[in-house]
Amino acid sequence: MQREKILSMADNTREKLLMDFGWKFHEGDLPVSHWGKLCKSGSYGNEPGIGLAYDDTSWRSVDLPHDFAIESEFDQKYNIGHGYVPMGTGWYRRQFVIPAEDRGRKIFVEFEGAFRDMTLYVNQFIAGRHESGYGTIRFDITDFLNYGSNNVLAVRVDGSQPEGWWYEGTGIYRHVWMIKTSRVYIPFGGIHVQSWFNADPEECKPFLVDVPGSLCRIRVKTVVSNSNGGPEQVKVRIRLLAPDGSFLTGGEDSRKITGVNEETFSVMTEIEAPRLWALDTPWLYTAVVEVMVGDHTVDRLEEIFGIRTIRFDPGKGFFLNGKPLKIKGAANHYDHAGVGSAVPDMVNEFRIRRLKEFGFNAYRASVKPCSPAFLDACDRLGMLVLEEPRTFAGNEQAYQDIRRLVLRDRNHPSIILWGFANEETNLFNTPQGAMITKTTAALFHSLDPTRPTTTARNCGYDQDHAEAVDVLGYNYHWDQWDINHERFPDKPVIETEMASTYTTRSVYFDETDRGRLVEYDRPNFWIRKTFTREEVTRQMERQWMSGGFIWTGFDYRGEPTPFHEKGWRGSGRTEKVPMVVSCHFGTFDLCGFPKDEAYYYKSWYQEDPVLHVFPHWNWAGKEGMEITVAVYSNMDQVDLLVNGSSAGCQTMQKLGMLEWKVPYQPGHIEAVGYQNGKEVLRQRRETTGCAAAVHLLPENGSQIRANREDVAIIRVTTVDSKGRFVPNANNMIKFHTRGAIRILGAGNGDPADLTPNHSLKRKLFGGLAQIIVQALDRPGEAWLVAEGEGLVTGELKLDLTDSPRRLFLPAAITSDETVKDRPESICREEGPGNGALKQDDYAFYDHNTVTNPNRK
Repeated sequence: MQREKILSMADNTREKLLMDFGWKFHEGDLPVSHWGKLCKSGSYGNEPGIGLAYDDTSWRSVDLPHDFAIESEFDQKYNIGHGYVPMGTGWYRRQFVIPAEDRGRKIFVEFEGAFRDMTLYVNQFIAGRHESGYGTIRFDITDFLNYGSNNVLAVRVDGSQPEGWWYEGTGIYRHVWMIKTSRVYIPFGGIHVQSWFNADPEECKPFLVDVPGSLCRIRVKTVVSNSNGGPEQVKVRIRLLAPDGSFLTGGEDSRKITGVNEETFSVMTEIEAPRLWALDTPWLYTAVVEVMVGDHTVDRLEEIFGIRTIRFDPGKGFFLNGKPLKIKGAANHYDHAGVGSAVPDMVNEFRIRRLKEFGFNAYRASVKPCSPAFLDACDRLGMLVLEEPRTFAGNEQAYQDIRRLVLRDRNHPSIILWGFANEETNLFNTPQGAMITKTTAALFHSLDPTRPTTTARNCGYDQDHAEAVDVLGYNYHWDQWDINHERFPDKPVIETEMASTYTTRSVYFDETDRGRLVEYDRPNFWIRKTFTREEVTRQMERQWMSGGFIWTGFDYRGEPTPFHEKGWRGSGRTEKVPMVVSCHFGTFDLCGFPKDEAYYYKSWYQEDPVLHVFPHWNWAGKEGMEITVAVYSNMDQVDLLVNGSSAGCQTMQKLGMLEWKVPYQPGHIEAVGYQNGKEVLRQRRETTGCAAAVHLLPENGSQIRANREDVAIIRVTTVDSKGRFVPNANNMIKFHTRGAIRILGAGNGDPADLTPNHSLKRKLFGGLAQIIVQALDRPGEAWLVAEGEGLVTGELKLDLTDSPRRLFLPAAITSDETVKDRPESICREEGPGNGALKQDDYAFYDHNTVTNPNRK
């Protein structure tokens, strides 16, 4: 490419365009023929759906993120670990136009997540493959494109071979982007911002010694690639912006990049008295990085970062910004009610906020990477993160996945720890396992020397392991803590997995034959051997323990222990195993509704006064029966009033809970909490009437952006004739919409509910259900309508605001095309006038002249 062509890009250096809209989808594989065409690049004929001429009009139109496994019916012939749904093969196609003036630029397509065994075709060329279903991968498609004309991406995913033992979903379940750059550009993950006060990460391990001071040192390292063919004299200019956007300082570095090559540029600077990123004050800075050839800017990126210190001390635990902080974390998988693995960004933010609301300060992304939007939200909201790659294998693909993970995420201040090797019992205590552990830890440090490494071990706490990682990680095995702390006194310690308990929200009597487990913190089945109170006490009483991550924050699909043959028969039961599609581990259910246990953590994981009494007081038919009434609270004393009479005032032990045995009579129970002898809180549970009306409450507000991405997360309940929440209601609720919104899915937190996830009908469970609706692209007003037999209909008005959309790549698709956005079995449930039936109005693409200048 000529030098003049590079310089002409000065005003259009880099574009990042969202590609989530306008895809065609076919579930299942396509017939393969090796005859009649050559199986060569550009005419690869054995896959019929990869060319422009292929007729895909019978395929469904879908937007991303998309999980097609979640659309399936439950069936016991499928894998129990994946929630009894098929994990099969699917094809996606996306047509688009590349302007002629883009010839000479670099063009990439970036997939944030596609499960799994993905093959990408561009205009019948194989652009690349990625076997794992986890992590971001970028493909260079520059040389395969038709400039000034139509193009097509075709993506085949095959989820039939699982990677995990939980529900993983299938499809392109995260965002897809097109990235356009000049020929001299910053590659994927090419910027690394390092900050420290007294401990340079290139000279020592700052996560063991660094503490805040008055002067922060900043090093910005930038990799620049030259694919121009000839040498280029390149300058990298750095500008650092304060949280309010004002300029602070900067610098530059110049060097020559010869031929098709890349160089690393480094700029050092300082910031006096910086604002530190912390849980309650997550201040964020910006590094503006410009790549210049001569006087022209040929690439420009803005990298968000935070200034903070982390320190893991073997004797005193974890420190954030020089202050001791117990890590009170939750390990999680990422699927959610109604949407499966295709979780909208706002739902991820909802889950982070829910954890913080109940006192959790850390998130373990268990055995797989987070989405970029999830980490951005952790940065903004102040949530610590332990992040991990999927595999611990020691092969080149596993190491490449780690490289991509660290390069992508190393500037997030929320990430405090890299983890790997979750319960790899076949490799722990073997020579091979020791070597792979050392190699993997060294790879992490070579890419990011600012953070420590750990493993999630359930055995094999030997010398080789202790030497390989920076922080000893335990999955349970508290019997080894004190022993190994004496053996390895110079090693910090963390519990990567703890408090694996089994409960079902709103269940207080034995329902194991129906696939549900009681809420009380006590043994309720043969497998429950850990208790919330015991685990938290073990953590808190050891100063040297950095903290831990409960298993899990949220219920997730699959892994429905103990409702499988081994667990069921092991308990001595002979009847048929109930069909259960999600686990019971969570402190919150699959919708994010808190179980009673969540209030134990809220009582002791944060400082605000808490008083939570349970169960509800609707026990018709159990009059005179003794009911266990329990309280989670951080009050000094709690008195329980039953229909106005005291059942006894009890003293709360630190990290404890309280219980009373109360004969049931209709009326009410009321807990009264005292601190230093003074009443602080009261909470009442009343015997309510039957459900009379449907009530809809938006968890994240009733105003959503009309950008085809934003969602409203809506709590569905019923109230009696006096307006009181009915906690044991199980009414069937049917939903429909009016206006420019669509229903993504619904759930109720019942692990044994076999209702299809995208059904527009859902029973309440424990009085609750949840529905997620998404705005389309037209501002105005829209309504969600919820109906139940014999109930007053509930309506919720949503305000769809006109807000800037992210730049996106228009689809080569006509606005009058027939839309098939859901399977027929789901669509036929929708009533007349439902906006969801018309949810793919592609006039949106035609009218956007910002990203589609050829359509005036």
